Amino acid sequence: MTSEKARAHKGLLQKHLHSRISYLYQAAIYLSGTTAKAQTCESNSDKEKQLVNNHGEAAGMSEAASEQSLPIAPSTQEEGTPGLGEHSMLQAQSGALPRQLLSHLRAVSLKGQIRLSPNMKHSICKRCDLLLVPGNSATTYMENKSRGGKKPWADVLVITCNACGTAKRYPVGAKRQLRKEKRPIQAEAGTVHTSAAA
Repeated sequence: MTSEKARAHKGLLQKHLHSRISYLYQAAIYLSGTTAKAQTCESNSDKEKQLVNNHGEAAGMSEAASEQSLPIAPSTQEEGTPGLGEHSMLQAQSGALPRQLLSHLRAVSLKGQIRLSPNMKHSICKRCDLLLVPGNSATTYMENKSRGGKKPWADVLVITCNACGTAKRYPVGAKRQLRKEKRPIQAEAGTVHTSAAA
């Protein structure tokens, strides 16, 4: 009976939690990507409006003609309701939603005692749960604090979160040490024999 249970559990344990973590991570990436696209589209539309206005003034067009060439978006806000427009509200919500999803992801992994993959772990800020995208929400650079930067194995990749300023450091050239249970036993046995001989 026990051998049948062991055969049944040969696959991935807690598969539902792994799929939940994967879904939350993919959703956070998607939502942070749409937020970045919305910000770039908004800045591009502002630049286009300035170019059209400048072009209209240089060509001697009247102000009425230059205003007609710009598309006018209808107001989505009701009368008497203070606050942001629909686009601005969606953008503010989508900025907070990826953080909420990533904090939920961390809670699920801690409660289920599931180890996150290094790539996933490196892309989430430990302090503010922001998705670290180089050039957008994070700044990356190489650091070498050896004298004159002569030691190539002392290179460290530094990822700094633009929201909270937390810096994460990862060694680049150094070889990682094995876990304690996977280290060779011969080195430990050699130290025991030398102490017994003395």
